[in-house]
Amino acid sequence: MRSALLSPLALLASASAIASDIEPLKVRDYGWHPITKRPTFFNLFVDEKCGWNEKFPDDCPLGGYVIRLADDGTCYATRYNKWWSPPPPIFFVDEDTAMYTVNKHPLQMFVDEQTGQLKWTKVGHSPPPAISVGFHHLGNNPNGLLEDSPSILTWPLTSAPFKSWYFCESSTGDYVVYVDPANWEFTVTFDVSSCKDRKLAALNANPWLYKKKHHKNYPHDTIAGGAEVSN
Repeated sequence: MRSALLSPLALLASASAIASDIEPLKVRDYGWHPITKRPTFFNLFVDEKCGWNEKFPDDCPLGGYVIRLADDGTCYATRYNKWWSPPPPIFFVDEDTAMYTVNKHPLQMFVDEQTGQLKWTKVGHSPPPAISVGFHHLGNNPNGLLEDSPSILTWPLTSAPFKSWYFCESSTGDYVVYVDPANWEFTVTFDVSSCKDRKLAALNANPWLYKKKHHKNYPHDTIAGGAEVSN
């Protein structure tokens, strides 16, 4: 658990080795900074790609869905269109298996121990039932491939590459994200039969790729407006 705020300047400094077009910034008294010196940045998409012969959304309900962060601390899978949707949040996994967002006000991801739900909070402010480690970013995905993606996000500490996440539809039509309930007995349970289990594809992202967008900025978007993602 972190006791200090993750500074975006510190994150830029630690990533300067892999971003040659960004002027290196020195980490001074900006608080905590990542352990890793070479973070890999990615967007999270549900690993499902719809074919031309599928009757969307019945046969391919989660095709084109991306992970977004709601203001109430919940993580949702929502439909994404690269032409008009706001840019998705960018993440990275640190060496201690904690996961953070990359933006002006970085956030820390965690799993709610009581419900198994994927949530977010301010860095260093995880609630008592939170498990803030155990995230593993496996593989590399420079081409933004979906469906059997070569790069995925797994949890928990076992880092089993074939573990699925569970997506349960909410009243708004978006999907709440949960870890596999086989990990332990949740205090607050959900109906697994009504949810869909899928992998989470981690598509490579560039936090500094600036694109002029016709939409307004969103609280949890990336530093410079987001990355182009093949989808």
